[in-house]
Amino acid sequence: MSVERTVEIAAKKGGFSSHALKGALDSSPLWGAAKVEDTYNLLGHALRKALQIIAVEKQQELEAIASQSGASFLAGPSLKASLDLDWDDPQARTASENDDS
Repeated sequence: MSVERTVEIAAKKGGFSSHALKGALDSSPLWGAAKVEDTYNLLGHALRKALQIIAVEKQQELEAIASQSGASFLAGPSLKASLDLDWDDPQARTASENDDS
């Protein structure tokens, strides 16, 4: 049932503001929000696709090509999960600092 139809029924029933109900139910400004990806994910998708093409050409698995390229994090299920760092773990922080140098 559409938002408009729900508001129409509410207006007929009365008891509360159908205008306020429409405002509460109308999520159209959010419909596209879930489809927007951040720069890291977009770059990750592009890099993963490039590695997949290389893997096919070399007749190797994506994981092997990613590892050889120093980008094994691209073979994981989620780029952000692969790059996530436990900031409470001193060893993880130290490893991250060493990677930056």
